Amino acid sequence: AVEAATSEMMRTCDACGCKPSMPMYNHAFAALSRHAPPEAVLSWTARMRHAGVPLDLIACNMQLKAHAAMGDLRAATRLLTGMLRAADAPAPPPGTAAAAAQLPPPDEVSFNTVIAALAHARKPGEAEALLIQMLDLGLHRPSTVTFTSVITGFALSSQPERATKWLRRMLDARIMPDARAFN
Repeated sequence: AVEAATSEMMRTCDACGCKPSMPMYNHAFAALSRHAPPEAVLSWTARMRHAGVPLDLIACNMQLKAHAAMGDLRAATRLLTGMLRAADAPAPPPGTAAAAAQLPPPDEVSFNTVIAALAHARKPGEAEALLIQMLDLGLHRPSTVTFTSVITGFALSSQPERATKWLRRMLDARIMPDARAFN
């Protein structure tokens, strides 16, 4: 129902000569991520690219969330890696195909989405590697969620020593753990 309504909104706008825009797609992503399967979000991401609308941080984070929900951790990690590369790349000229294809740099939500998905999939070493990369790059300060995800991943994988190591690093960073860090 949500996907049909979203399609109808886009068709109506197109019929009136209103070109789809980033905010229109972001509203669609918000509705789809709450009420449709994750594949629908990915389908609309492809439509957004096809329309020549550049992916912004909201669209990329919704895409990361969809990949994580589908268990496609390789695609989520690939997208995050592409976002990291874009953070280092010079900006292409506005209005070009290269500008439309350019990914935005990741934010804390981008990292947390992939780190949490890896941790819950019992891949704490990969989650840890992303947290280390996040710390090394200094792009964003890890949060309670970031550290707790890695701690949880090691706890779920029966590696209490490594979970304790990250709890200590969390406390050293002066980030207060919440109840989830101790579960």
